[in-house]
Amino acid sequence: MGGEPEADVTRVPGGNDLVSLARELNRLGVAYVVVGGFAVNRLGLVRATDDLDLLIARDKANQALVRFPQPQEFGQKAPASSAPDRTVPRRAPTTALQKQDLRRCHNGACPTCATSNRPRLLTSRRPGQPMHTAMTWEQICDDPHLRDLPYKIEQDRFGRIVMSPPANTDHGEYQARIAWVLATELPDYVVLTECGVDTDEGVKVPDVAAMTRVRRRLHQGRPSFPEAPEICIEVLSVRNTTEEMDEKRRLYAARGCREFWTCSEQGRMTFLDANTGQNLTQSGLCPGFPVAIRLD
Repeated sequence: MGGEPEADVTRVPGGNDLVSLARELNRLGVAYVVVGGFAVNRLGLVRATDDLDLLIARDKANQALVRFPQPQEFGQKAPASSAPDRTVPRRAPTTALQKQDLRRCHNGACPTCATSNRPRLLTSRRPGQPMHTAMTWEQICDDPHLRDLPYKIEQDRFGRIVMSPPANTDHGEYQARIAWVLATELPDYVVLTECGVDTDEGVKVPDVAAMTRVRRRLHQGRPSFPEAPEICIEVLSVRNTTEEMDEKRRLYAARGCREFWTCSEQGRMTFLDANTGQNLTQSGLCPGFPVAIRLD
């Protein structure tokens, strides 16, 4: 759009808006606290929100410090009356042309319009669902608030973030051992750990996966795979249930996975046909893989 922002276009507030608002309230000496989604996010948890929530101390002296926005700050003419208008202008309907300008202006960088402007980015948002209630998988991976959290992050079918508590130290070692054996046994495959797979129930993340180099080249550079790797493996913990694993098997199979493996907390391997769920005595794709992984 360029120039000054149009008065009748609103947007979802970001972290910089919170900083600017807090700086002005501090300058005025207002007693307040930040609550709601932004407060939760600042504490390291994740909650979708589309507004800033504040609690202002109720004493009259403190209330008098809070200044309501004036109409001219929104690009409108001041009312003829000498008394200040303390009402915040209502949002006017956004025209089709303005919506087009928003998409062109933001170029996909704004979480409000990124899904419309960049349709090839993965999002689990369903038609008609507000755009700001779901992030794309690329945005989740790039979000600095999520990057260093000690949780395994996936998405549900509505694009909401699902976090699993960290597993014990054996979990990571089993992942590394399985990946090493796969790389040794399958030279024509690319071995991956914790890669995102786009499914009908959101983005799921197998602990270890093996994908043919041909399939891998088709999706080079993508934040997640629209096709599942041929082998998807989950390292189990006490929190995992049979129903959960069966659902993941079916979701991966629907995206092209051929075998679904699990590794128990004791290192025992289970090989399943991804499509039927039938137990296999050994893997058909990697017949040399051992039936158990030992941690020395």
